[in-house]
Amino acid sequence: MKHNLDYLYYILILIFFIATSYYRSGIQGVIETIIIFAIIVGFIYIIDIKTSKDSEKSLAKYYAERNEYEKFLKNNDFDEYNKDLSKEDKYIKELELCNKFLQENPKNEHVLERKAMLCFELGKHKESLAIYEMLSNKQTLLYNRERARCYAALGDKKTALEIIDGYFEIVGGKDMHYYENAVIYKILKEYDNALKNYTLAIKIKPEFYYYEDRAEIYKILGELDKSEADFKKYEELRDKYVEKINKEREKESNKNNKKDKFLNNNFKSLKP
Repeated sequence: MKHNLDYLYYILILIFFIATSYYRSGIQGVIETIIIFAIIVGFIYIIDIKTSKDSEKSLAKYYAERNEYEKFLKNNDFDEYNKDLSKEDKYIKELELCNKFLQENPKNEHVLERKAMLCFELGKHKESLAIYEMLSNKQTLLYNRERARCYAALGDKKTALEIIDGYFEIVGGKDMHYYENAVIYKILKEYDNALKNYTLAIKIKPEFYYYEDRAEIYKILGELDKSEADFKKYEELRDKYVEKINKEREKESNKNNKKDKFLNNNFKSLKP
């Protein structure tokens, strides 16, 4: 659908310029306009293909790094779902394995990112920030929210909010902007400001996890009835979201099955 709209957009622009050129310079102007337009669209197409290929390479690299790390954890008998260990003990154990893995694979960005997260959760905010700063040199926008949370945890409210504001000036999304502000205020233990921003985010777009986080703030503030109501809303929206995703997956699976069935039925003679 998006590509169809893109094509329509290009066609409308071309019609406009052809009409303008014909009015000003006749057939010669129309020919020149079509040639120039074709060159511009060609450049856009080439750039789009290159961007898509770069994105695919980046995604393939990420999955390769993640799979390598998951295999390493499995070989070292680490199970993140182990119920015998507390969350903190799991983080400590995995951080040890992270460091061990990075001794031999220091450039694995997935594991570096994982280590930064573990350090943050264990209160090692300076170490976490140092890793995110290093990673953000390669991906300018990718780790801005994580960096902001580290600065907040270190008590630098001004820098944290400036990073968030700068990030959303570029990427947009007013509801997420309020949500990330709320996360910063929550880390700073400014719970009234956190509550205000969660509420603004919910008014724009009632995502299920917004309700979950606001429920936690209500609980901290002692407003248990509101906390319970928000948590129920979170569960309701979460279940609807999961149901929607499952239906979409089932629909896509059925579509692929029909395609396979069609190919099998119509191309049997081509099989050896």
